[in-house]
Amino acid sequence: MPFWTQTHETVIYSTINEPTTFNLHQQNHLYSLKYHTFASFSNPIIMTTKNNPSKNYINTLSLIHGALTMGLILFAAITVFLNRSNSSTNSVTDLDNILVYIVPAMAVFGLMASMFLFKNKVKSAKSKDALQKKLYDYRVATIIKLALIEGPALLSIIAYLITGSNLFLGMAAALILYFILQRPSKNKVVMDLDLNRSDSEQL
Repeated sequence: MPFWTQTHETVIYSTINEPTTFNLHQQNHLYSLKYHTFASFSNPIIMTTKNNPSKNYINTLSLIHGALTMGLILFAAITVFLNRSNSSTNSVTDLDNILVYIVPAMAVFGLMASMFLFKNKVKSAKSKDALQKKLYDYRVATIIKLALIEGPALLSIIAYLITGSNLFLGMAAALILYFILQRPSKNKVVMDLDLNRSDSEQL
């Protein structure tokens, strides 16, 4: 602690413990010194907390997307390996006939819902004034969109694991490819939220 700061603290301490030593004007002056002394310490802390919280925003979104993508690819690769290593031929069952309708329907529903909900959530985010509120809503919208795409992709992989049908494998591959194309980027965030130059520079 600097010498002058220690001196102020000493005077303040004596003022608090011996209030009758000084008159009211002197006490107000010393309390003013105490305020400025505290401000001198708090300024670095305030500057630290004002660091841009959006700095790693894109990296965080990309990390979430990358982790989910790797999970899908790894699960699909294991499923393909298991089916290829199984020499027995899967016969068509009633479950296969059901999955032929359920899986494509879920894929279409997931894609449409992901686009619809993402669009509405982004529209709501654009109406917010603060950048942080916009980015928060955009992150929520992105996670919802990815979850609605990931679900049908996982279902397609599971259907392939059960039936061994290349139809489900092809659907899973198409959904995973579409999932990869949804990778967040700074340009996408700026365009989707219609950010001005000042806000975009904070990303």
